Amino acid sequence: MNKINSFNVVFKNIFLMLTLLLVLVSLSGCFDRDPELTEQDEKTVLRDSDHMKYIAQALSEMPLNVQTVPSAYLVARHAQIANDWKTSSSYIDKVIEEEASGNGFDRNSMTPEDRQTFEKQAMILNLGAGNLKQAHKYAKMNLEKSVGNGQKEIVKEGTDALSVLVLTLPHIRAYHFNKAENLIDQMPSGGISDLINPIVKNWVIFSKIRDEIQKTGESSPTGKAHKKLPKIHKNILGQELYHLILAADYAGDTEYLKMIFNAEFPQKGLTAKTLTNIADILVRHGLLEQALSLYQDIKILNPSDNTLNQKIALLEKGEKIPQAMLAKALETPHIGVAKAILDVGLLLFQESSLDSARIFAYLALDLDPTLENAHLLLAYIAEKYGEYDEAIAYFKTVTSDDSDRYIQAQQQIAELQGHAGDVIGALETLDALSEYKDSIDLQVQIGDISRQHEHYQQALKSYNKAFEMINGNILPHHWSLYYSRGIVLERLSKWDQAEKDFKKALEFEPNEPFVLNYLGYSWVEQGKNLEDALNMITKAVNLRPHDAYIIDSLGWVYFKLNDFHNAIDPLEKAVALFPEDPTINDHLGDAYWKVGRKHEARFQWNRALSFTEESSETLSDEESQDLIVELKKKLQSGL
Repeated sequence: MNKINSFNVVFKNIFLMLTLLLVLVSLSGCFDRDPELTEQDEKTVLRDSDHMKYIAQALSEMPLNVQTVPSAYLVARHAQIANDWKTSSSYIDKVIEEEASGNGFDRNSMTPEDRQTFEKQAMILNLGAGNLKQAHKYAKMNLEKSVGNGQKEIVKEGTDALSVLVLTLPHIRAYHFNKAENLIDQMPSGGISDLINPIVKNWVIFSKIRDEIQKTGESSPTGKAHKKLPKIHKNILGQELYHLILAADYAGDTEYLKMIFNAEFPQKGLTAKTLTNIADILVRHGLLEQALSLYQDIKILNPSDNTLNQKIALLEKGEKIPQAMLAKALETPHIGVAKAILDVGLLLFQESSLDSARIFAYLALDLDPTLENAHLLLAYIAEKYGEYDEAIAYFKTVTSDDSDRYIQAQQQIAELQGHAGDVIGALETLDALSEYKDSIDLQVQIGDISRQHEHYQQALKSYNKAFEMINGNILPHHWSLYYSRGIVLERLSKWDQAEKDFKKALEFEPNEPFVLNYLGYSWVEQGKNLEDALNMITKAVNLRPHDAYIIDSLGWVYFKLNDFHNAIDPLEKAVALFPEDPTINDHLGDAYWKVGRKHEARFQWNRALSFTEESSETLSDEESQDLIVELKKKLQSGL
């Protein structure tokens, strides 16, 4: 067997094996909940992401040939798992190009089924990377079949739903509604297809109806296009109903809107904001009685909405609602479909199907690049994966045109900057935002970020400013502000003030385990109020039975009460829950020593020393150095 043929056999075996491993997103199968990742799994994925970028860079510097195609496939697979869609799509594209050219391949090394699997993977990866043009190419490959004489046609057999959707959307943008309808009719049923298919199809049908209305000047509910629309019933999905109404509004089809509201109008699954938009549409079409009834229903959900109350008052007086107060009508069908696609993406995000949500966000943006909510969805997905720079870039697309949304985006940017270690950048972002519009929440966030990064004076200043802005109007939810300021005061060695804040927090939330633990543990460390501390920490453990720090506190209060035998059980549980924490290991070592288990004590102290010297995320630099000195003394002389 020559080297080329030998390679082809090996490559085919690798392909068959890796096909089982590659993460596939399909419209009918993989839009389920993503597998739950442990904290360690997430750290591994994030670490591997950087590793795979290094490998990808190295591979990009050499020509892709028979020696590197399997490596490129491995990079594509692993990069996708590590959420590096651009690298993954780039390398799967190269593998397909090499196979198609026959460069280094026996042309029979892949079966048609193998090739189709590759092309489907390539479409998905390019969608996730935002490469819609390339994804469209592969979608076309997935659905086309040779019919002889060099001709190809779209076939129904084995139709892939996502490929159908990818090919349909450009026709909607180009106003080729017959082509779009013919394609969407080929989408197989099942899974999320049953949600997306009717919404997209209804937009296509109403686009045709709009053309009819513009030609004839009236709507014909008995016409050919209307017969394809679904009947309104109480079990119709909320999103399908909402987009029917949006599409009817776009078409100017007042008669269809009357038909919807003459039937039993189901409100289930629709938010107050969505219902308000629907009522605004009714006003625009002169259906004032139905609009008023719906506004009044919404008022039950949101009685303090001033704009809503103004609309109700105007209609009750028989006066017109100014157009500026109404939600704007959508100007094109592809903007409506973009919103529908995005709604599916948001639903998938809520179900933790992050990769699928990402694909739908990019599909929506391809139809409407100005769709701000799609950028925000991509931002939150990037944040979930720890891709902070990418998330920040998306949040920065939010402009100050919508003040509330802009403030939320800027606060999110600061939070991510803090997570990434750019504390100065985070505080600068929030300081600039406070100049734009200051608030209690903003000052609390400045305090929280400062506290988390041990800038205690700045944190105290911000918490105090928040209390000044509250101006004595203390509410129960302000317990957290007392708790946070108490931590800062304790860190600044202002214990008397800190103790007052912790006690004040417990007045509002007597069953808050973190406050109970912090105050109780502080008393234990000071050697006072030990019985009260024991009661408080026991209560905290009952409230959070799997929290390593709180369980450690229980063991430590027993230790301080010289009840060393009772200290061991909770301390062992705490170490089992958080094996790498140096303080917990140190405490267990102390307890072992006191009951005569000196070899085990030295083992725990050595573990604590190792974790402290390597890197401790739970201690400050000063605390780490103090603990290292103390542990070395114990290892030499014991307690």
